Amino acid sequence: MKNIFVFLTLFSVCMYLSPESKILSVLNKMSTGQNVTIVCYGDSITWGYETFFVQSKNNYPVILEKELQKKYNNQTISVINKGKNSMTSKWGSDNLQSLVIDEKPDLVIVSFGINDVIYLNSISNFQKNMLTIYNELEKNEIANLFLTPTPVLGGYKRGVKEYSNKITESYIQNNIQFLNLYDNFDSILNSTTMPLKVLPDFIHPVYSYSEIADQIITYFSTF
Repeated sequence: MKNIFVFLTLFSVCMYLSPESKILSVLNKMSTGQNVTIVCYGDSITWGYETFFVQSKNNYPVILEKELQKKYNNQTISVINKGKNSMTSKWGSDNLQSLVIDEKPDLVIVSFGINDVIYLNSISNFQKNMLTIYNELEKNEIANLFLTPTPVLGGYKRGVKEYSNKITESYIQNNIQFLNLYDNFDSILNSTTMPLKVLPDFIHPVYSYSEIADQIITYFSTF
């Protein structure tokens, strides 16, 4: 009877890994030369908008793949860009299965929010959609990391900041692994006298997509 109890306990532990443990498991796979697929899912920040709907060759998923392959000396690490211009968290929730889960990824990096502000999607709906994405990834036992929206300049600045603050609260309350890109990029903007060099069209960090990849790498290093 005791042996059965121990077996069932171990079985239960194996059946559920915490969000932190899932990420650590993926990092271990990368460091031991195993195949790893990462999907980056989001809007034009993920896609890598440059100008007039031209995609930057240095979008952050491309840079992330190169940096991870180099860091772990593992050429079988694949990073798939599933970003799409002008999309909101509702689109992200609606298309999660076909665009992300069906890819059978080891890890998904998710970022929405700016277009939720622009298209007047309420904060509560934004939070609900992001939690739906998280719950579906957890249900499918897929490691996940969420990124807050990056800051913008101009008329949407205050709204994006508010949405970023609110979704940060949701991530903390629900023990969701996340990276606060808003605060990190806001520090960069505050340290320069020429913010348009960071956000030349007021929204997209055209010349700083590498910063997103670098911050993700730094985050992984904390495990």
